[in-house]
Amino acid sequence: MQFFLCDPQSWDKPKVHPQTAALHERNLTIFIHSPYQINIASLNNRLRIPSRTAVINHAKVAAEVGATGLIVHGGHVTSDDEIDAGLDNWRKLFERQADKGGFGVPILVETPRAATTRDGPPLGHAGQTVGPDRRVRRRVCLDTCHAFAAARTWWTWSSGPARSPAGSTWCT
Repeated sequence: MQFFLCDPQSWDKPKVHPQTAALHERNLTIFIHSPYQINIASLNNRLRIPSRTAVINHAKVAAEVGATGLIVHGGHVTSDDEIDAGLDNWRKLFERQADKGGFGVPILVETPRAATTRDGPPLGHAGQTVGPDRRVRRRVCLDTCHAFAAARTWWTWSSGPARSPAGSTWCT
């Protein structure tokens, strides 16, 4: 089960869901989805810095509710910016948080619809946020709705087990 810990269109601080205990009684696997406006890749400090804070806060509360992971949109850079600079912002977040003990739950970087076109890389650039530094648990989350909207089928993504090229589990 996937849900939000606050209004997904806001910068509100996350709160423990009032039905958390009931959800656990049903033995449901819980994933928390972060708010939509989070953009770790952005080169704009006014967007990236509050985004980092929001991811850290949501991961903390996700751990409190016993979530399996926190799903975060990969974000984007403007057409004038280099994609590698946005990927560096993700790597910096993971490195800084690793130095502070991690997030408490795995971070699942979700593939955006725009990155799932037939001509684009299979995981967009989300797969590149999963680097060699394993101090922080992170994975790529393949949004199957985004893949469907891009006219991809599951079998065009993988002919074997559900694994990304970096070896991270795909969350569907």
